[in-house]
Amino acid sequence: MKKQLRGYEVVLGILIAVALAAIFQVLAGPTHDTSEILGVKRGEWLLFLATVALWISTQNLVRGAATTAERELRPYVGVTSQAAAAPVAGQQHSAGLFLTNYGQTPALKIRYWGNVIIQEWPLTSPLPERSFGSNMLPINPAQKVPVHFTAVAPLTAQEGADFRAGSRAFYFYGKVEYQDGFEQTRTTYFRFEYAAANTALGQWVVSGEDNNNQD
Repeated sequence: MKKQLRGYEVVLGILIAVALAAIFQVLAGPTHDTSEILGVKRGEWLLFLATVALWISTQNLVRGAATTAERELRPYVGVTSQAAAAPVAGQQHSAGLFLTNYGQTPALKIRYWGNVIIQEWPLTSPLPERSFGSNMLPINPAQKVPVHFTAVAPLTAQEGADFRAGSRAFYFYGKVEYQDGFEQTRTTYFRFEYAAANTALGQWVVSGEDNNNQD
């Protein structure tokens, strides 16, 4: 598979060629063009300008390499839901998930919040947010950490009837924040729903475009 050159790589190659030509002209001495600008030979001006441009291009190359390294070496914390439990009137519904680091380095200073709530289906009103919990231990690459959440209020008989009728559904959503090795804060959002239409599946279904959205 052929590698496609980046723009700065092409510019860097051109500048190197120009610098080599300028060096050759300077070393060749007076047998070549001896015209001067402000008392400096034209070849020396060319060498100076090529050197400055080469330095600028090298700095861009270094910054680009650092950005690539940060992107490739950073952690990526994703969320997958666990099996959904059948709702029972009079009990607080619960939900579980796994936090998994799909990146190459540990995820640090992790904190998160999650909520389990029953609301209208399809969803038309905003979902309330919760407060972050305390920081947890780092998640190493390929490590999977189980986390559980419980609804604030018990399920009422009317809510249970609405759920079975398909006019209400459970929503399981939240936010995960963590830091990478470069001390940059990263964020993962998640949202799942559990409606009467998918009770036979026994699992939470991805809901909303923000699920596992990474920043």
